[in-house]
Amino acid sequence: MLIEKTNNTPYVNLSVKDCIFEITGNSFSDNLSEFYDQVIEWVENEMPKISCKIECKFNFHVFNSVTYKTILLLMSKFYELKEQGKKITIIWFYASEDEDSGEVGEDLKNIFDIPVIIQQTNN
Repeated sequence: MLIEKTNNTPYVNLSVKDCIFEITGNSFSDNLSEFYDQVIEWVENEMPKISCKIECKFNFHVFNSVTYKTILLLMSKFYELKEQGKKITIIWFYASEDEDSGEVGEDLKNIFDIPVIIQQTNN
């Protein structure tokens, strides 16, 4: 699944074949629930088919509370998949000047029993 970014929605690249999970960009549109429904559906239906190690990359430039709730939901689904034997690592990117986003990455690392790598960028 490939979704091109807009000013308010992120670029999404999800591939079972290539073991890719990547969400990058702004995430603050009014219809984010609908936008992320397809991502959640993909995680539920397609990720169980993945047999390789997958790095789930999140690189939000700006995101709102709906996005945050979606991230938590995705993390709980990743945890379930990890418990089923899937090899999942989260890579959380944040801009060096965005301490709040860095703290979100730390929270994810502390809340979920999934490897989380927090990486600072120079966006």
